[in-house]
Amino acid sequence: MDVILHIGAHRTGTTAFQAYLQANRARLAAEGTAIWLPADIRAGPLAGLMKRPGGRARALADLRLARRLNRALARLRDGGASRLILSEENLLGTMASCLSVGMPYGDAWGRMRRLDRLFGGRIRRVGLGLRAPAPWWASVLAFRLGRGGPVPDAALIDRLASQGRGWEAVATDLAAALAGRTLAIWEFETLVSRPRLVLGALLGAAPPADLVRVAHGRNAAPGMAELAARLPASLPPGMAHGKTGRWMPFSPAQQALLAARHAAELDRLGRLAAGIEIFGATGSRPGAGGWKEGQFDDGQDRRLEGTRAEGVA
Repeated sequence: MDVILHIGAHRTGTTAFQAYLQANRARLAAEGTAIWLPADIRAGPLAGLMKRPGGRARALADLRLARRLNRALARLRDGGASRLILSEENLLGTMASCLSVGMPYGDAWGRMRRLDRLFGGRIRRVGLGLRAPAPWWASVLAFRLGRGGPVPDAALIDRLASQGRGWEAVATDLAAALAGRTLAIWEFETLVSRPRLVLGALLGAAPPADLVRVAHGRNAAPGMAELAARLPASLPPGMAHGKTGRWMPFSPAQQALLAARHAAELDRLGRLAAGIEIFGATGSRPGAGGWKEGQFDDGQDRRLEGTRAEGVA
C-alpha cells in the first residue's frame, strides 16, 4: 500500500483541507484511497506518530508502533484500499517547537526519516504547503497569543526576521530524507481556497470529479479585535497593526527582508528537479522556473474563490 503524507505546514489551511477530506472520505474510499486525519491518530494505538526521533527507549517504542501500523495498513488493504492519505501537520513538528528554536521545523529531516522507517518504506509522496514568512510567523504568534501565550518581545521578532532557515531548507531536508520519492509543494496564497488542486498535488493525479466542497474559515488565528485585550497599550518597536486587520508584528523593513528572501528561495526551489514537484499560479513569481498551475484544474476550481487567507491568518 502506498502512503501519502500531508504534513502541513501549520497555518496554511490544513484544518480546512482536512474538513474537505472528511467530507469526501466515503467517495475517496470507493476509489481505493483511505484517509487518516488527526482525530484518527492523535489518540489510541497510533498516537506515537507525532513523536520526534529519540534514544533507545524511543527506538523500542517505535518498533511496537511499526507493528501496529503494519496491522492497521493490512486492515485497510484487506478492505480494498490501495493508498492512504494521512493528513497531520504535527508530523512535521509543532508551532511551539518552531518558536522555541526561532526557526521553522529544524528537525524535519530526522522526523521524516523516522516516519519512513515506521511505514516500512511505503511513503511515496509528501505534501507541504508554504506560506510567506512574515504572515506565517505572525499567524503562529497570534495563534499562541489567542491561547494565552506571552506577547513576543522585540528581541524574538528580530530573531525570527533575521534567522537564516526558511522553506527552502525545510523542503530540501524533506527531499533528502525521502530520496527516490516525491515531495509536492504548493503556495498557500494560491491554493488555500482550492482543495481539489491540493488533493491532486498529493495524489499526483486528477481526483474524482464529483467531490463536494466545504466552507473555509476554520481554525482562524485571532484578529486584532480579539487580540486587543492581550496586547499591551504600547507595543514594542516594530509591532504594528496590519492594514488588513490582522496583527503584523514585523516592521516594514523586516517584512521586506523576509519577502525578498522568500522570493529568492522559491526561485531556487522552482529550479530543482529531483524529487520535488511544485504547484502554484503561472506567472505569480517571474523567473521561478518550476512554479506552474496545478494540472488538476477544472471548471469548479479554475476561478479563485478569494485567495485571501481567511480562517487561517
